[in-house]
Amino acid sequence: MPLLVLTAAFFYFFYLKPDIVPISSDSKEKADVPTSLEFDVRGVHVRLLNSDDLEMEKLKGLQMELEREIVEILEFANGDMPVVDVLTFNVTAKDGYEYMSSALYFDPELEAEEHFFYYNITSNLFEQSAYRGRFTATGLAAYFIDGPEYIHEMYSDYIDVEVASIEGLFNDSTFVDHIYYGWDSTSYTEEDVEVADATWMKIGSFTSYLIDQYGSSLYFEIYDSSDISLDFKKVYGKTITEMENEWKEYLSVKYPDYY
Repeated sequence: MPLLVLTAAFFYFFYLKPDIVPISSDSKEKADVPTSLEFDVRGVHVRLLNSDDLEMEKLKGLQMELEREIVEILEFANGDMPVVDVLTFNVTAKDGYEYMSSALYFDPELEAEEHFFYYNITSNLFEQSAYRGRFTATGLAAYFIDGPEYIHEMYSDYIDVEVASIEGLFNDSTFVDHIYYGWDSTSYTEEDVEVADATWMKIGSFTSYLIDQYGSSLYFEIYDSSDISLDFKKVYGKTITEMENEWKEYLSVKYPDYY
């Protein structure tokens, strides 16, 4: 299942966070099907709620991958962001929950190690407002999923797609307008999908530039900002627009074959 084709779905669920259907009483009575799995990772208590009656072996497989990714992000953050005490996810195999930030989607066609939960983690691991940090959580997830260098090359394929400025994408409504292109496959166009994909790449490339050139500590200073324009200038000493122009210049110099 292509990662970017369903980009809108996971942002839609991050924005609205609908509830998953509770585990039925019948499933709880099955001795061979656990209702949950709990474990600790670097002081964070993780609780996986088994919403779709997955066997313990499958849950354990997801646990191993989730642990690896949590450790990777914690080590990367290096104490720069406060971390929650308890991290709870629903585990589901239902279509439509692939990119819900509070759910771990189990794809039966993939091995456990082929699942990626970075966006789920970057959206929930740190103590932040549920109504802020969509841009930064998305950018950090793209940084890990697509790689700090490869994301720049991937973005070059979408450089001609018209999307909002970086400052515009920091705005919640603009962000959602660009990412969310419809829930029913009949309600969106190829252009909608292209804009959503281009937005993901643009945010990822810009984030990678900030982290690689200025360090992760500064990035975490704006991670949960309530006034991003003001805080960005305080942290980086330049406006978002000035930084966007600097980033574009960097791409044209370092990747002349792409930009």
